[in-house]
Amino acid sequence: MNVINIEIPVKNRRVSIVPRVALIRESDQALCDSLTDNLRILGIQNVLHCAQAAPDAIMHDVLRDTHRAGVLVTGMRDAVVGPVEVSDLRRNLPGWVIIVVDHIDTAHSSADALAAGADDVLRVPFSAQELEARVALRMRQAGMAETSTALKAPLVAGAQLTPVETDIMRILMSLRGQIVSRNHLSQQLDKSEWHYGDRKFDVHITRIRKKLKAAFGDRYHVRTIRSKGYLFDFSEDGVRA
Repeated sequence: MNVINIEIPVKNRRVSIVPRVALIRESDQALCDSLTDNLRILGIQNVLHCAQAAPDAIMHDVLRDTHRAGVLVTGMRDAVVGPVEVSDLRRNLPGWVIIVVDHIDTAHSSADALAAGADDVLRVPFSAQELEARVALRMRQAGMAETSTALKAPLVAGAQLTPVETDIMRILMSLRGQIVSRNHLSQQLDKSEWHYGDRKFDVHITRIRKKLKAAFGDRYHVRTIRSKGYLFDFSEDGVRA
């Protein structure tokens, strides 16, 4: 469970809100699947899908429970109706981060979405890195959990990693796409320098790879970069990003 710090004064004390859900409102199934993977990498385990057009239907059929804070990613495909729906969603979900996927891509469509209440807009096509960076930024601005503390939960649970393996993956995932040296891992985990010939991280990485393969197939990769360290990356449909 990821506790976030949206600070609400209540009789001179502060209350923490727990974000429990993300909602994807998108009719393109392939894009919806990709969005789901990216949101889970950011640490949001409960990702719901809804292709319904009416915001009221979303509120009644999908959000039956009270979710005080969450992330909504919604597609916008009509220049007139789209901003109206975003405005309705903002009114119904005042504490949520709302990201609009702009399928219209006109001179004013993104500005219209922002004016209607969206926190950010992504124009199609966009990269996984851009989505994750924008969602993480808006979550931080809303007082939600830093991604460095939120990243690990879905992967750890799925692969059944040990505490040490979890700590290693937390570092690799937070530096996704960058080479992480053995010395950096040693300094972060053991507060000491790594010495040449020490294979403790190689053993852990081998076990992590086997668990990731068993749990997720070819979607997640931890590569060994000769004489440099390790690199975590993520692929969609078996094609490395």
